[in-house]
Amino acid sequence: FFLCLPHIEAIYWLINYVLRNMNFLDRLLIPHLEDGMLDTCSLSTHATVLSNPLKPARYKIHEDVTSVNDLENEARDDLKNEVANDLENEVANDLENEVRDNLENKVDMIDNPRSISGSIHRNISHCSLFERDREQKQLIQLYRESVSIPLSSSDSCSNSEVIDNRTKFLLISGNSGVGKTALALSLKPTVLADDGIFIQVKFDQLKSRESLANMSKFLNGLAQIILDMKDLDLQREYCERIAKVITENFDKKIVSVVPLLEQISEMGSMASPFQLKKKERKKKNRDLQQTINECGESNLRAIQGTISVSRLRYLLVTIMRAVASPEHPLVLFLDDIHHSCSNAYDRMFQELVQGHSGIFLLATFGTDDLDSNERISVSEFFLDLNPGLIDIHDCHLETLSPQTVHEVVAGTLSLSRVELDSLSETIFDLTDGNALFLKELLGTFKVDDLLRYDKSINQRRYGARMEDHHPLLQVRLLGDLFTAKILEMPNDVQKTLKMSSALGTTFSRRVLSKILGPKETFSHYEAGIQAGLLTYDVQNEYGIVEDKQMLAFRHESIHRAVYDLIPDEGKSNFAFNFGMRLWKSIRKESEMEQFIFVIMRLLVRGEESLLKSSCDRIAIASLCLLAAEKASKTTSFDQCAIYLELGIRVLGPQRWQENYNLCLGLFNNTIEAYYGIGNFEKVCQLAEEVMKMSRIFEDTFQARIMQVYTLTTTKGPVEAIKFGLKTLAILGEKIPINPSTGRVALKLFGTKRVLRKHDCNVIPQSPLMTDARRNATMLMLQFVFLAAFQIRSKLAALIACRMVDMTLVHGASPVSSVGFAAFGVLTSIDGKNTEEAFSYGNVALGLCDRFGEVAWVRRVTAAVFGCINIWIIPFRDCLEPMKHAYLLGLGSGDFQIAVLNASMYLWSSFESIPITEIYNFIQCLTDHMTFLGQEQYLLPLKPLLQMCRYFLGETSEKSRNIYDFIKDGSGVEDVHIEARDGQMGSINLYSMVVAYHFSNYELAERLCPKAAQHYRNFSSLGATVGRMYDALSNLAMVSRGNKRRIWQVRHHLKIMRVWSTNCPENFLGKQLLVEAELEWL
Repeated sequence: FFLCLPHIEAIYWLINYVLRNMNFLDRLLIPHLEDGMLDTCSLSTHATVLSNPLKPARYKIHEDVTSVNDLENEARDDLKNEVANDLENEVANDLENEVRDNLENKVDMIDNPRSISGSIHRNISHCSLFERDREQKQLIQLYRESVSIPLSSSDSCSNSEVIDNRTKFLLISGNSGVGKTALALSLKPTVLADDGIFIQVKFDQLKSRESLANMSKFLNGLAQIILDMKDLDLQREYCERIAKVITENFDKKIVSVVPLLEQISEMGSMASPFQLKKKERKKKNRDLQQTINECGESNLRAIQGTISVSRLRYLLVTIMRAVASPEHPLVLFLDDIHHSCSNAYDRMFQELVQGHSGIFLLATFGTDDLDSNERISVSEFFLDLNPGLIDIHDCHLETLSPQTVHEVVAGTLSLSRVELDSLSETIFDLTDGNALFLKELLGTFKVDDLLRYDKSINQRRYGARMEDHHPLLQVRLLGDLFTAKILEMPNDVQKTLKMSSALGTTFSRRVLSKILGPKETFSHYEAGIQAGLLTYDVQNEYGIVEDKQMLAFRHESIHRAVYDLIPDEGKSNFAFNFGMRLWKSIRKESEMEQFIFVIMRLLVRGEESLLKSSCDRIAIASLCLLAAEKASKTTSFDQCAIYLELGIRVLGPQRWQENYNLCLGLFNNTIEAYYGIGNFEKVCQLAEEVMKMSRIFEDTFQARIMQVYTLTTTKGPVEAIKFGLKTLAILGEKIPINPSTGRVALKLFGTKRVLRKHDCNVIPQSPLMTDARRNATMLMLQFVFLAAFQIRSKLAALIACRMVDMTLVHGASPVSSVGFAAFGVLTSIDGKNTEEAFSYGNVALGLCDRFGEVAWVRRVTAAVFGCINIWIIPFRDCLEPMKHAYLLGLGSGDFQIAVLNASMYLWSSFESIPITEIYNFIQCLTDHMTFLGQEQYLLPLKPLLQMCRYFLGETSEKSRNIYDFIKDGSGVEDVHIEARDGQMGSINLYSMVVAYHFSNYELAERLCPKAAQHYRNFSSLGATVGRMYDALSNLAMVSRGNKRRIWQVRHHLKIMRVWSTNCPENFLGKQLLVEAELEWL
């Protein structure tokens, strides 16, 4: 025992230091409750809790322990008792180890006050809300109705109410501090008791436009909840569901956005994913959490620009639908939704709840900035939500009544009746019944030693000095209370808090450390924590994965109070100077990667001062371009457009004359950004300026490509083709818009003749195409080809031949793969020249491998595996590449190619998977594209979807006519006029198949000639299906006709036998079926 004393004294010296500097016992006595949440037992209860043992800690922590001597005496008494009891049974070494472990546990708890605070809050039986009984009943009742859980008598407000099947959305509104968040969070224990999931996302008033970060918060919060589950069976069920929907609907790139979600997907795919020990899982979680937050404030540095907000939002919707059910409900809580772009979530909500139960939507809406009329009708901000799917309820919270304030004060303080009435009246007049104001005021009085703890009565006494009119009794607003606290702090701490407020409600300590240094930053933030202004508990408050560098303002009102200390007219200058200081403090490229988006956020808010300053505008514009390139290397990231617009404005009106190259880069990137956002008018405007101001034609090329994309979307493919051919003419490639059949046939023959002189195994290794103008020509040929292949097949064939010719003459480029794939399809139409076409397909794949670009892989997969290889190799070996390319297309936003791969995949698997799976696949894709607002790309699949619906009986008595049913749902009127023949050909083909299966042989035979015009131009399994049903329909009618039908069947069989010779596995079954029917006749 005496050998341990030096260690004990050293440890308690450390305890004394911690207590003197952190004052954590004082902070424990007034716990940081949620927004407006007041404990029923109030401060006296917390004192009682603190005087009881905290398990599993060995030693008691008493409220009245304030000096190191008390701690030493208490510890030594405990140690003496333990020694007396254990000395006879334990050796000295065991005793020393036990003493050391116990003391280390105690020191660890004091070093980590958050762990003690968490223990205390877990030991409190419950925290209730004053004057919120009616609102709580409404909240629970709506939750029960929404997730389809039967109402209990205690929760029901009225047993006679009729419960509908719509998802309920409760919108809790009110001023800051009235208890909106607390009321919403009071539902969480009920949800958890129902084995449900409660997801909370808090929006930031300075980051409302950063939708990608908000989507990541949603996904990360959901993933973290699942990974923290103690019920391993339930955890495994969730992981398997998520893994299933991810595998079927998404590629790995989009899943990598959230590392925790990627881990869940891996766990759900493992044979025995839960064999890991608990410590190993925790370690892996910590590693992933560090990965998420390693870039400081934003956890999206690595993926900005590669994933669009819409696709990430759809990923979130799909996963939440997978985990939600009446047995395991899901509650989505959006805190401070008034800071978000609420209309961005309308489609997400509707897609989430459509045809799905087990979901409840919850949101809080601050009304501080609204007038009295607007506060009454907050739900009108969400009128775009479909009332047939979502039932919106508004719950407006008022402040506490004088009687409730009196009860709170009486339950907190030991006062005489006269003192109590006087103080309660004073506090109510001061706070106007605002719960947060009341709690903070009482907490401030305690810190000022006006409310002293009396151990004899186990309560706090009213200090006599209160009668001297404490200065805070003159404060009339909640914000003023926080302002008074802030102004009492040293000036340098105030400045640090102001700079932090400019970063948002949450921020990283790393940012200020770059400017002030780590030591000064740490001391300032510790002062803010001691004053109750800041917190490290960002995980529970803001849905951010735990990171020791992350801090947050304890409440939105505190953040607003600090930010308002910066004068409105000076906010722009403050943000500008802050951003410039941070930028100048960066010395390494790795640090720029970490802080560039923080700098840009500050410069954007400081634009007014930036434009007036004499700073290096070229450097700032270059920074804007760098940030934009990192933020969005593809499309659909709105922050990219903000950065680029700032860079353009910074350069001024003479930008093209003074900074031509930088201006060109800014404009080209801005055009791409606006295309991704969907602002096509802005795309055309910027493209016209580029084409007008560029010094040489080559500088206009990127803008011209985006113009082709835009015209395809806005004015149709014909206008895009005309513009593309005009550009090609300038490049020296004059191609007629309507080539004749003879010209196309002659060109095909000539290209084949040239190709026979080359070894297809050598072509992928040809010298590179180095001429920039010819590379530009190849790119434009490819874009015109994509616009033309569905409406002008002759033009598409001519362009494919030209791409092959240029590759053979001028060298290989990534675009060459598209040319060879398209030429292979032309060669193998209706199963002809399969060996030759197969070699061209291998050339396309070889070029993709050489250049290693995923974009070209997904463009050639449908052609190679869906139109060429199926004539040579078993179709089961072709399915996976097509599905993978389909997912790649969805993940990258290349929707036209995604749908093309989906079509080839469905036709190739038509005879190998049930019709229900085909229907579900198309329906899932339809939901996905509808959610993203890209329904126009689904038109080629609509006839196939209608065929599935007819097979599954989704027809009414009035629509039993097969042809009319399939035609009416195929969107013919939405198809471009030049593409309608192709759509009608698909309708005829699918109607023929359905008519045969439903024994309507007259209709099937009548449709055969029209369907043949369509399938004979196919180079896919669709051609084989069409030919087989054409033969079967003729055989069904042969008894009523003549030998003409027999001759047609024999002609079909002749072609089918050739197919079977090349690949029996794919075609022999069809051949034998037709032969058996013919033999029977």
